[in-house]
Amino acid sequence: MKSNLFTLDINLPGWAILHNGKPICKPVMENGKINAVIENGKARDIRLNQDIEGITYSGDGFTITDIISELENGFYKIQRIFKNTTEKERQVVLMFECEAMYKPDFYMIPSVTYNGNKWGQGKEPKGLSHEGKPWVFGYQRASIPSATFSENNDVSIGLFACDKNAESLVSACSMSETDSGITHRLIWPDREEPLVYISRDEYAPAHTPEITINGGAEYAVTFYLSLNPVTKPFYGWTNTYDRAQKLMNREITGHMSSEDFWKLRVNFIKDTQYTKIDRKYSLLEIGYLPDGHIYNFFPEEHGTQGIEFKRRDTGDRRFEIGWTGQNASAAVALIYDYIKTGNEDSLRIGTEVLDTWATHAPLPCGLFEVEFDELLGTHPKNYFNIDTCNLGWGIWQMLEAYQALKTVNIDKPTYKTMALNACDFFLTNKTPGGSFGKTWNRDGTPGDINGTIGCFLLLGLIKAHEITGKAEYLNCTKEMFRYYVDRDLARMECTAGALDTYCIDKETCWPLLKVGLDLYELTGEKEYLDDATLAAYYMLSFTFVYDALYGPETDFATLGYRTYGGTSVSTQHHHLDPWGSLMAYDYYRLYKLTGDEKWHNWYEALWKNAMLCVSDGNLIVHGLRRPPSTQNEIFLQNRFTFSSDCPPGRLNDWLQSWPGQFKLVTLYRAMKDGVVVG
Repeated sequence: MKSNLFTLDINLPGWAILHNGKPICKPVMENGKINAVIENGKARDIRLNQDIEGITYSGDGFTITDIISELENGFYKIQRIFKNTTEKERQVVLMFECEAMYKPDFYMIPSVTYNGNKWGQGKEPKGLSHEGKPWVFGYQRASIPSATFSENNDVSIGLFACDKNAESLVSACSMSETDSGITHRLIWPDREEPLVYISRDEYAPAHTPEITINGGAEYAVTFYLSLNPVTKPFYGWTNTYDRAQKLMNREITGHMSSEDFWKLRVNFIKDTQYTKIDRKYSLLEIGYLPDGHIYNFFPEEHGTQGIEFKRRDTGDRRFEIGWTGQNASAAVALIYDYIKTGNEDSLRIGTEVLDTWATHAPLPCGLFEVEFDELLGTHPKNYFNIDTCNLGWGIWQMLEAYQALKTVNIDKPTYKTMALNACDFFLTNKTPGGSFGKTWNRDGTPGDINGTIGCFLLLGLIKAHEITGKAEYLNCTKEMFRYYVDRDLARMECTAGALDTYCIDKETCWPLLKVGLDLYELTGEKEYLDDATLAAYYMLSFTFVYDALYGPETDFATLGYRTYGGTSVSTQHHHLDPWGSLMAYDYYRLYKLTGDEKWHNWYEALWKNAMLCVSDGNLIVHGLRRPPSTQNEIFLQNRFTFSSDCPPGRLNDWLQSWPGQFKLVTLYRAMKDGVVVG
């Protein structure tokens, strides 16, 4: 198939792709002969020198017909029809594979493996094989169904399944390194082997179903092959992602309105999360569980009588300034509720919570405690780390509160002091490698120096510049933004921001998107917009472009949850979450700055997906009525279900604080800009 980019020749039963006159992908077959080509949209048998409707070949009791069409330059739709030519029923596994004729600089199964997941010491699937056998992953793990990508500095190849029918979609993918390149595979049906990754660092036996094809019957599948020039190393795959999104784009309905959510969540914070300890400390609970202590508890299996959602009581953290607890952002949202509605209770509780942190959390070195539990005496000294994710959130939100209160003539200098002292610490303190690191000790010395997580501090530093106008905060923001972009984002390897994992993940990259857009708006320098765009694509590699299929008995089906627009957590945690509610507004900003409609589509998809299964107070899940505005943090869309007995399509029952508070952060950010979300 000729285009102004590529010439695609067909060799049966594999593919041979010529790029600039040289093989870029050889046929996966024994004789290696080219028997047919697709040229100008028509198939031609080069042995007979005549056009043919499809390319057909036979063997082992099957005929296989390939019908190929070019959707756009370098983008091909392939329909492959398998016909059982025998009279017997056959149990089969079907496969398409092609070998890229280059050693890749980068390969990816989006949301599953990034160049083999070399970073981190976890036991998530590493490399492309396990004990000599290729990893095979079911389609529900990948953000594009069964997608595999590889690229060198010249060309990027992407292969993925079609979502238009179950026969094509219910599939699996695999890759293998060869002497001369790397092989891409699509497999039908949905298999996982040699093991199934079912929980963090845990595995179960292989899942190996087969397809039954009756005598004389056909089985047809459709898939796509996308080839693109690489203009940015490690990011040649992005055009294929855009193509997939256009093919699979859909509307999400049945979600709660932003205004209704705001009211419900503000009331939930004040009426349920807010707690006063020893008549001295005002704090917000981190979340709620059935009976307060059973993490992945399925109460309908044991009866629900007498069970209710209670605060988490497992000996773990209860009060956290950022990350999952989000004390600071929830308090800031209450302040904005006061500005919006005049509700005095919102102002009182919001400032009480922030007063508690500003009074008791700061440390002599300039940093501050990020988990309040130690200060309550419920945990041993130095039980919790002081991590840069929480520090970044805390600095940003304390300054946000200080600024918001100024608009209603309330001065809280302790908020500003707490935040700027921490900013000043990082003006002069870095790890030996020059980063902000992951954790710091209470004496101001570095703890864990690894990871991209330190870029969360950029959220606070650029806010410090906004409030003070001091150049040193802006200069530090620019310097460290460039550090993390060049070291990590440019290699598609952002790490360690999901604090319950230690791996390549999604959320670590979000500050680079937000702050990149902030720097572009502040300076007008296009490189910041380009960097923010890379960050947006990086997180999209963890964002689902399609709806996976689930049985009518599953939670997903009965509650109306869909995977389109959902975000996978990390290479160590293969489940979806509603993190997109925080990402969404910066995709809207990217749309406004570029005029590119695809970013608006993603803004809507991320936000609307994250609003699915939010309780209005009447939502019953697993036999339990969920409190208003609450939402579970885990949507188990594949076989990563914590138990081999639990099928995909399940919600968990851990009602964390962050899914609600992230939505409020997006809503108050949009409110300040005069934008209506939803």
